[in-house]
Amino acid sequence: MTATPNSDAVGQAYVEMALAIEQHQPGTIDAYFGPSSWKAAAEAAGKRPLDELAARARELAAAVSASDWEPQRKHFLSKQVAAMQTSLRLLAGASVPFAAEVEALYDITPVRVDDAVFEEAKRELEGLLPGDGSLNERLRALRKRFEIPLERALELFECAKEETRARTRALFALPAEEDVELRLVKDKPWGAYNWYRGGHRSLIELNTDSPVHVNGMVGLLAHEGYPGHHTEHAIKEQALYEQRGWIEACVLLINAPECVVSEGIATSAAEAIFEEGEMEQWMRAELYPRAGVQDILSLEDTLKIQRASQVLGRVGNNAALMIHVDGQPDDVVIEYLLRYSGRTREEAARNIRFMKDPLFRSYIFTYSYGHDLMKALFAKYGKRAVFERALSEPLTPSGLRAWLSA
Repeated sequence: MTATPNSDAVGQAYVEMALAIEQHQPGTIDAYFGPSSWKAAAEAAGKRPLDELAARARELAAAVSASDWEPQRKHFLSKQVAAMQTSLRLLAGASVPFAAEVEALYDITPVRVDDAVFEEAKRELEGLLPGDGSLNERLRALRKRFEIPLERALELFECAKEETRARTRALFALPAEEDVELRLVKDKPWGAYNWYRGGHRSLIELNTDSPVHVNGMVGLLAHEGYPGHHTEHAIKEQALYEQRGWIEACVLLINAPECVVSEGIATSAAEAIFEEGEMEQWMRAELYPRAGVQDILSLEDTLKIQRASQVLGRVGNNAALMIHVDGQPDDVVIEYLLRYSGRTREEAARNIRFMKDPLFRSYIFTYSYGHDLMKALFAKYGKRAVFERALSEPLTPSGLRAWLSA
């Protein structure tokens, strides 16, 4: 793992460091498509002493700093290595304040959202949602209208996949042989997950612990697949690893700044391929009839509900801070989540499970922060230009902030 500046040994040392951390914390590596011999060697070595890895990480950081790489590549890897160093500190049992953990891992600062923002979104929703009862009950009743039998789910997901794929191919340079497999699963802490396999191929697992809703299918496939996670990974594998020979691009990490950019891409993916209202119109014309579902609301009201619900989606940020900063018990956090969403109690409990997972405890902030950066960049440079760069370049949150202020 000894790195020498100005050579591919730096990239290899980075990959080997990731593989070594994976032995201590399985799941640290989200995807790996580098040499199989490197992975086999890491597995054979097992858990290397953490103090040894910390020393090697310091050497790696110095090697990146001393390299003659182009500034963007160098900046990206320096931020990624800093996150690795934080992961090693946490694995060694260091006490790191939660906000500092988020900043060091993801290159962002976690912010608590004022409950007044959620209350305003609630008031807007209460004026739009049909029916009687609490906001939670009415949201759940509306969701119930879009619930479909599990045996129809895969067929309809495939339909959503083909539409998002066709639109993505028309706009962005996907590798010719790329492909995505869809699979239904159960008992997971997340709603859906893209497992990038390398070779421009992905497996998207769709969690069926909760009922499947047809009105969320297109957005979910855009997020996980086209032009979201799968598209980003396939294009970067081709552009960075295969064409430019950047060795470090063969490994994708969970606890690192690249995740903020990746989630920014994913949470903005539907917007990149559909104009406002266009996705909803397509679902009403093509997907809902297949599912035997009809929307009772006007298109205008549906879009207003979606925007207000997106605001309420940030309640998870506050829930994470309640858990890890305030020390609130689970039942208090569950009630807080239920106050501002259409979640069931079981779904809220699964959210807490996600936020307590050692790998994902601070991950929740990547979604909203990444989305906000992408929205700001869209407004300044346009969706197509921003997405083309984000899908093909090694970017960090601080890099995006610099681009935004340029």
